[in-house]
Amino acid sequence: MRWYLTYRLSYRDLVEHLAQTEPTSKFGETFQYNNLMAAAAGYIGGHIAHPELELGAAYDKTMQEKVFTPLGMKSTTLSLHKALAGNHAGGHAADIDGHLSLALVQVNDAFNFERPAGAAWASAVDVIKYVDNELREGVLPNGERYITAANLLARRQPNVPLGEDGFYGMGLMGQKTADVQWYHHGGDLIGYHSDLYFIPGAQIGAVLLTNTDSGAAMRGPFIRRLLELLYDGKPEAEETVKASAAAIKAAVIAERKQLVYPADPKIASTSEDLGSMVFTRSPRGLSGSNGVWSITFATKANPDGTVSLVTASPGLTGLEFVVANEGGKRALVVRYGQHVYRYTETP
Repeated sequence: MRWYLTYRLSYRDLVEHLAQTEPTSKFGETFQYNNLMAAAAGYIGGHIAHPELELGAAYDKTMQEKVFTPLGMKSTTLSLHKALAGNHAGGHAADIDGHLSLALVQVNDAFNFERPAGAAWASAVDVIKYVDNELREGVLPNGERYITAANLLARRQPNVPLGEDGFYGMGLMGQKTADVQWYHHGGDLIGYHSDLYFIPGAQIGAVLLTNTDSGAAMRGPFIRRLLELLYDGKPEAEETVKASAAAIKAAVIAERKQLVYPADPKIASTSEDLGSMVFTRSPRGLSGSNGVWSITFATKANPDGTVSLVTASPGLTGLEFVVANEGGKRALVVRYGQHVYRYTETP
């Protein structure tokens, strides 16, 4: 929520957030993905390589020198602006009625302050070079040793269980299907969802890049279908895709029945944690702006009698702002996981 609704987070915020993070289990006991940890590790690595540079610049230069250039990933960039300025696939998402539309992908730039946790914009051709290095165990196509096999394979050691047949290693997830060991790791931002896969025993790898939010549903069936073809497995992937598509459509229809769009109320609010947002009423309904981007809203009547403003812009649909009254002032309450954020009306 702080990424999307403040848009101005910095490296200092990352460190402060990390310092405030408290474990909810014993070390190594359960899998809890933490972007802050991954980002901090990346920045530490960049700082060690280039201590003379600012933290972000050091990381960017290190990635270029130690990963992108050696592997021949010529079009990969850590800049969303550069990626969007070139030949690219526009990110899409469903609008409030389920129709595919261009998503508000610019919001993804809010993630830039945590970019070591995953903010590289790349082509399938570039990412498959990364996968090829996994299959070659650190030897480049020209025969040159890029990374030691011992270090590369250490990332595949089980650290934390992921169900009965899976585990998290170091930046990789391992999975076993019918005694076939394979590895993967995906990425998710607004309008874009991806995964890379490799099966060492078969010396086969694959990359899946999608430019729509519903594309995330293809990741499981994709590897399932690949395994079916390789090992004469029972054909289930196609039916899974059909079922997922039907479920997505049903969920949109069910949610749409609860919403009134366009919405009509007017309110201007500020939040200590999330900055400020100005709400404007026009003939097209209600919109909110945080000074960087603007989103539209629908309204939703809740079972407890309250009303919510629900974001309706493609890529940012479904965030609920519950309309409340606190201390005689109109307010909006946003609940996300264990966190509660409050916007309070200002004069």
